[in-house]
Amino acid sequence: MITKNINFGAISGLDLRHKFTEVVTQAKEDHKCNYYVITWNDSIFILKHGSIVAKVTDLPDNYDEDVVNDALTKYIALHKVYNSRLVHLTYEYLCAEYNRLKNIHNKYTTIFRS
Repeated sequence: MITKNINFGAISGLDLRHKFTEVVTQAKEDHKCNYYVITWNDSIFILKHGSIVAKVTDLPDNYDEDVVNDALTKYIALHKVYNSRLVHLTYEYLCAEYNRLKNIHNKYTTIFRS
């Protein structure tokens, strides 16, 4: 899955709206990139062809980016997130999903190795 990560951090409101609009426009025109992952303050937005398809909220200050990226990638692939509906996820849910998928992976890796 091809993604493009954009971190806005704590940009001021007006500037942020302008930049967000720029990214949405670029996402609509960019056919090489399947998903845009936008970090904005304590939330993450996932855009597909310029539409927000998923939103992750309640991110702690020291959240684990690898957990979020891995869990989101798998969530999008497993649940086939489309433009038609907005999926709202929490950081706690993503961590639980990440651990669940990691346990499944470890279980099958152990089975195939023995």
